Amino acid sequence: MNDLAKRHSQNPLISPMQVTPSRPGMEVVCVMNPGAFVYAGKIWLLARVAERPRQEEGKITLCIFDEEGEVKTITYDKSDPGVNFTDPRYVIYKDHLYLSTLSHLMLLCSDDGLEFYEPTDLPSRLFGNGNSESYGIEDCRISTIDGVFYLTYTRVTRWSGCWIDDDQRLEINVQLRNGISPIQ
Repeated sequence: MNDLAKRHSQNPLISPMQVTPSRPGMEVVCVMNPGAFVYAGKIWLLARVAERPRQEEGKITLCIFDEEGEVKTITYDKSDPGVNFTDPRYVIYKDHLYLSTLSHLMLLCSDDGLEFYEPTDLPSRLFGNGNSESYGIEDCRISTIDGVFYLTYTRVTRWSGCWIDDDQRLEINVQLRNGISPIQ
């Protein structure tokens, strides 16, 4: 079977080191799975940025968006018998599951399709908001209909987004925020 797409020979990638954390005390763990579109002669990406608080020796610090959309950090001592951090994707504390990173969407653009940068002349980050997106938002897709750009993305929440099954495997149930968001 032939590959439908051909990767550019310079293999443009965006690494965590190229992205500034969204707030002090955070570190970017990965940048991935962008939605892409062309607008005003540029290539644009709306990429998922996964962040976490900087970690201290002997502790594990996690974060979630609270009801007001602010980041709330939670720190546990790794020696606490109630903490289970055997899987790098999540931490369980007394039967409550937390993801190890918090995701948001970041707008990046490129004049040549090789070098991407965060625009400074418009808002470039979209964060989770409240309980329905307490673990963040991710995996944006973009469609253009009659000249209007529409976004869909996954929201992740502790009530409907993640759970542990009987075999102690993390399952993520992705959901779309109600409706679609037009950009004009």
